[in-house]
Amino acid sequence: MKRHSIIIGLCLLLIVAAQQSYGSSDLMELSLEDLMNIEITSVSKTAEKLSDAAAAVYVITSDDIRRSGYRTLPDVLKLAPGLQVAHIDANRWAISSRGFNYEFADKLLVLIDGRSVYTKLFSGVYWNEQNINLDDVERIEIIRGPGATLWGANAVNGVINVITKESQDTQGGHVSVSSGNEIRNVGVIRYGGTLGKENNYRVYGRYYRQDHSVLADGASIGDDWDVLQAGFRIDWNSWQNNTVTVQGDVYGGNAGAFFTLPIFEPPYSQLLETDSKLSGGNVLARWTHSRSEASGIELQAYFDRTKRHHEVAGEDRNTFDLDFQVRHKLHERLEVIGGLGYQITADTQDSSSLIWFDSKSRTDNLLSAFLQGSIALIDEKLNMTVGSKFEHNDYTGFEYQPSIRMFWRPGSTHSLWASVSRAVHTPSRWNTDVTSVWAVTPAGTPFNPGPLPLVLTSIGNKDLRSEELTAYELGYRVRPRQDLSLDVATFYNNYEGLGTVELGSPFLDLATSAFMVMPAIRVNGVDGKSYGGEWIVNWWPHSEIRLEAAYSLLLWRLDDPAVTLDEENPEHQVWFRIDADASKSLRLGMLVRYIDDLPAYGVDNVVALDTRLGWAFNDSWELEVAGQNLLEPTHLEFPTPTSSKTSLVERRIHVALTKSF
Repeated sequence: MKRHSIIIGLCLLLIVAAQQSYGSSDLMELSLEDLMNIEITSVSKTAEKLSDAAAAVYVITSDDIRRSGYRTLPDVLKLAPGLQVAHIDANRWAISSRGFNYEFADKLLVLIDGRSVYTKLFSGVYWNEQNINLDDVERIEIIRGPGATLWGANAVNGVINVITKESQDTQGGHVSVSSGNEIRNVGVIRYGGTLGKENNYRVYGRYYRQDHSVLADGASIGDDWDVLQAGFRIDWNSWQNNTVTVQGDVYGGNAGAFFTLPIFEPPYSQLLETDSKLSGGNVLARWTHSRSEASGIELQAYFDRTKRHHEVAGEDRNTFDLDFQVRHKLHERLEVIGGLGYQITADTQDSSSLIWFDSKSRTDNLLSAFLQGSIALIDEKLNMTVGSKFEHNDYTGFEYQPSIRMFWRPGSTHSLWASVSRAVHTPSRWNTDVTSVWAVTPAGTPFNPGPLPLVLTSIGNKDLRSEELTAYELGYRVRPRQDLSLDVATFYNNYEGLGTVELGSPFLDLATSAFMVMPAIRVNGVDGKSYGGEWIVNWWPHSEIRLEAAYSLLLWRLDDPAVTLDEENPEHQVWFRIDADASKSLRLGMLVRYIDDLPAYGVDNVVALDTRLGWAFNDSWELEVAGQNLLEPTHLEFPTPTSSKTSLVERRIHVALTKSF
């Protein structure tokens, strides 16, 4: 308690210092009005003001990232109210929006510069492969709620779109080094230059090494992580009304993992510590032609290769994606945007005695088209957007995902929006093609009173349908004063055919006659509803002080009482954030989060304090001290799905030095 009081006291002193330094600096890059007018593209695939978006949207700016002191993309996402971001161990996270959170959360679409980064194996994200250079991020647009009309299947409960800076905005040199008790070493080097009069480029390299975590009993576990990544971006702007961007990255590293593996002899389970070997790369090209502010075409193609192997399983995957879109202003009140897309992905899977696939390799094709129209019913007052995505995939065939959105601005300082959307989550190869042994239960136990050990085995189901969502959303934004804003978003989600596991009848393993096998088959077994909302208040009392408070509520009503989604996701979350410039060179950032308990996993509620103090002692050098989880030495945020052992989140402190030239 004494340590907590000291930390909070230091923070309050810095805020007081900031107030006393009234008029001494103007280091905040944006005013509150600037933030609400920032242009985003994720809601409609065209540039629009954040305050005009008919969706629940939050933007993390480059200034927010710098002030946070975070060194990984998942940590940066803690800044976004409405997201649940939970550490599982040193290199794994569970991240989702409006529920369904676990390590392999599959209802949240994540893009980096228009490139989807979720693996097609299970429709989730390997966050420890997303080692982007955070200094190059322009903004992160986060949609809470469906985005399937434009982004397609699996954008069910949210979209995270990471947009990096154009190379003309990263000219010159940049070097940064960090070191701490858990984030052991981070090194970044970047250089940007010109190619002719209006063409620019940058190249970068980044190394990250994270220490291992500890278990609940205090023992260390081998989940340390290191990855080296390098990349480039070139922007050609010298053609009239045409821009071309080519960018790419390569990476390689190791991510420690631990599993509680079933074995077929007493004691029927063992702990395995191993390293996942990570490597991959991508290259993306985009051509944009603008005929006017409201008309233009865009053609984008990318290739992505990933390799991931450890002792239990492994995957090689190649993905090629082609996307074309055109937007046109048909009438002074009607703008239309449409597009076509094609994606092919091919994988090769490793098999073992515990996990095996129906076929070692598989190739899947995805064809898509979308059309959306935006109609100004009353100029600058009332707008309606209607559209749909149409897809054909190799698992469920044809899918459609329409939406209608209304935006009404009754006054200059407040607005209302409402939407009805349909989105689907299509099955993945993990749902249909894989057989895996989950556990071996000894004979003569309460779960297995029979005379033979029982092997619980998950079996893929090729008859799975898509999980369907019909979402109803209502939002309100108001700025009653120049320094105060309120953003409210509420939702009512109706799910049909959610995936659950159905146990079959046990049968004798004929190969050995020494075990009984209990099949567990994934089915579309339950319908349900979720409802709640997010409330975000921004108060910027001075140009050097920004305060933000947010609250999210998530409630459930499920048809099957045996499904415990209400106990697996936090009902309440609270955020409180301060950004302050104590002087012209001294900058403070602080985030306090409350995450409700997760009774299904035995996880208590968490209060976490993260803070960063930066000192820019001249125009090119900056020193920072940052800490995370400062209120207690360790705590549990999320269970480890692959092991009976639980990894704890430790207090982290690091020092960083940055030089720009």
